[in-house]
Amino acid sequence: MPGRSRTAARALAERGDPYTPVLDAVCGRLPRPGRRTLADWRRRAAEGPPGEEVGLEPFAPPEYLAAAGPSPAHRPPAPEPLPTGESR
Repeated sequence: MPGRSRTAARALAERGDPYTPVLDAVCGRLPRPGRRTLADWRRRAAEGPPGEEVGLEPFAPPEYLAAAGPSPAHRPPAPEPLPTGESR
């Protein structure tokens, strides 16, 4: 893979992964990336993965959630049953 970014191949080789030659063979068949593409890859690698945004907002409209009442996690615990023969 001369002249190509070898980050993944280097990481695989360093850990002795048996798939290193497979990655080398696949990448050897790919066209050489341009300067802009390489710059974009480097920028994205430096930024890391995007922040998690899934599940942060309720799926239902707020008025529906208010009418449904508190979620099971926020309901008070049910009273414990009384011993047999006793009443409250």
